Amino acid sequence: MRTAEEALAGSGIFEGADPAAVGTLLRRFQPVQFPRGHVVFERGDADCRLYVIVQGRVKLAQRTGDDRRGLLEVLGPCDVFGELSAFDPGPCVSTATTLTPVRAVHIDRPAIFASLAESPTLGEPLLRLLARRFRRTNDALCDMIHVDVPGRLADRLLTLARRFGEPDGDAIRVHHGLTQEELAQLVGSSRETVNKALSDFTQRGWLRPLSKGVVIYNPARLARRAGSRAPYPQRTPRREPRLQPLPPSASAGGALLSAAG
Repeated sequence: MRTAEEALAGSGIFEGADPAAVGTLLRRFQPVQFPRGHVVFERGDADCRLYVIVQGRVKLAQRTGDDRRGLLEVLGPCDVFGELSAFDPGPCVSTATTLTPVRAVHIDRPAIFASLAESPTLGEPLLRLLARRFRRTNDALCDMIHVDVPGRLADRLLTLARRFGEPDGDAIRVHHGLTQEELAQLVGSSRETVNKALSDFTQRGWLRPLSKGVVIYNPARLARRAGSRAPYPQRTPRREPRLQPLPPSASAGGALLSAAG
């Protein structure tokens, strides 16, 4: 079972930061647990906390002007969410809901800015964290404009496989936990159109749909259909996110997080 320290190290929040500064920030994180189906925050809320997932999965969604819901991302261990509201005093821009029971750690805006005031070197890794969020948003917008629905579906399935896939003989089994409607939201299309693309992929022998999951037999074909810029997942055991060990000076903060481990 992953510990809070491992999740924080894998999140990239401390990447390149001064060891003493890491200890300052680490001590300000607090553990928290949520049951399955819990709404951590809703779009428009004033929640100003940054969360790092230790165990479990969280989905981020938005409602459109015509009250339709759009699924933005599915997050897992070591992933960060709530970072925009943690730095910007504006309301939350999405709704975060747990797909499974979740263990996480969080830090609020005052604690982040207090850490930055004490240790300005923390600014660079935190800026990189925000830049990654903007890059993902930009990539998603470009896909919506330039990539057709089957291509977007192939890309999203490969992303879920890289994140949550497990070996199943010569295939990759992905229990993403999404309903057909939620998968369609993630792709940015209707359920009917996404189901048609899934049927086509199935007939070609590339995959087999499951209840809230999929078995992928030919990730290379999916990658070509997606025009993917990222490498497709191999038929090997899923690797955990690369963890960067926390410096010894951060160990004092580790005791505070032991309850989350």
